[in-house]
Amino acid sequence: MEKIDGQSSRYNQIVQVRKKTRDANRRANITA
Repeated sequence: MEKIDGQSSRYNQIVQVRKKTRDANRRANITA
């Protein structure tokens, strides 16, 4: 699948944010 550069970069940004939030949630669950 080919995507427009702007679209794919925005999608990658969203994926990175989701990964960060998921890691943060996991850390919070471990501490809690």
